Amino acid sequence: MLKKCLLLILLVFLTYSNTVEAANWVNIGKGEAVLLYVDSDSIKDGLNGAKEAWFMYQHTPPDCASSYAKSLKKCVATYTNLEWLFKNKTYCRIGFAHYFTDGTNTGYSATPCEIEKINPGTASEIKWKYIYR
Repeated sequence: MLKKCLLLILLVFLTYSNTVEAANWVNIGKGEAVLLYVDSDSIKDGLNGAKEAWFMYQHTPPDCASSYAKSLKKCVATYTNLEWLFKNKTYCRIGFAHYFTDGTNTGYSATPCEIEKINPGTASEIKWKYIYR
């Protein structure tokens, strides 16, 4: 019985420990129509010399016009990405979740790492400069 209780407590902790509410969000700047935040507690060394961190994008105003938002008939208020940022100014997203203005969300989804170049003047450059400051 005790073993089952401890397992249940562990499952509850793991389920809610990486939620938006549990994070220590720090504002790191403004990107293309979004306010950028990083969960300062999530920054750690990733694979192949990358830095891993959770980022949150808060739409200003909420995104109701993108093809993604229109396909769901919902407005995206915020979304979070788990990303790897590399010293050579590249990055990849390895997971994400979208949060809608109606209070619902997509839940966490893992994605394959597709490495992309960080372009000057983008939200990705703001994140990279913060991580490698």
